[in-house]
Parts: sequence; C-alpha cells; structure tokens
Amino acid sequence: MIIELAHSNTFAKEILSKISAKADGAYIVFLSGDLGSGKTTTTKSIAYELGIQEDITSPTFVILKRYEIEKGEFKNLIHVDAYRLKGYTELQRIKFEEYMKDSQNLILLEWPEMVESENLKADMTIVFSYGEKEGERIVEIK
Repeated sequence: MIIELAHSNTFAKEILSKISAKADGAYIVFLSGDLGSGKTTTTKSIAYELGIQEDITSPTFVILKRYEIEKGEFKNLIHVDAYRLKGYTELQRIKFEEYMKDSQNLILLEWPEMVESENLKADMTIVFSYGEKEGERIVEIK
C-alpha cells in the first residue's frame, strides 16, 4: 500500500480498525523502517485518533513514554523507541514486560529489530519504506 504522510490520520484510522484488546496481554505493533520513513508520524496519528491531546515525540532518549487514553478499549498507549538499545535485556531493565502483560495497553514499538527476542511477539507489524514522490511511503502490514 502507498500512503502520503499528509494523510496519515486516514491510515491511522485504518490501523486502529484492525486492532482490538486481547485478554492475555497488551496488543503490540512493531513499526519498522528507515529513519524518517513514517514510524513516529504514524504513532502521532494513532495517538490523535485515540483522543490523546499531548504532543507526541519520539522517545529516542527516554526509550518509553506512556499516554493515557480516555476513550475506547485501551487505557494506555505505550510508545517505545528501541533505536538506541542493544538487545531485549535493555527493555527488561525498564520493566517493559509489565507493560506487555497489561491487556489495557496498546504498545507501538519502533525499531523492533534492535530488541529481537523469543519473549517479544508482534500482533501486527508495519514496515515503512520510501516511495518515489516526496512524502510518499510504501507500507506493508503483516
């Protein structure tokens, strides 16, 4: 699928229509792709569609940010940027497994390839790459 970043809210609505809370833990979405390919823009759009009013920025240096969701079936949006991490054990140090256990959490994990582990499974993976036109992205949803 090809999307224009300017229309990322439409894409966010489509993603959210495919997501639902689970009884056995958080719903985890992997966001993968090159720098600047749309991972954080998509996270911002999803947060907006969930009614989050806070400014969403990439948690590159703090690694994880939690945002309360006031409407819908999830209570928290957990945004993780694993770009600077050197493996799954670094996620464990910030108590990430506790977030994974909570079925009221929607987790958006950027750079999942940096923290690959048998303990970390995605319910959905979105892979971004650059399109031919400026602002155009090719998106694969798995």
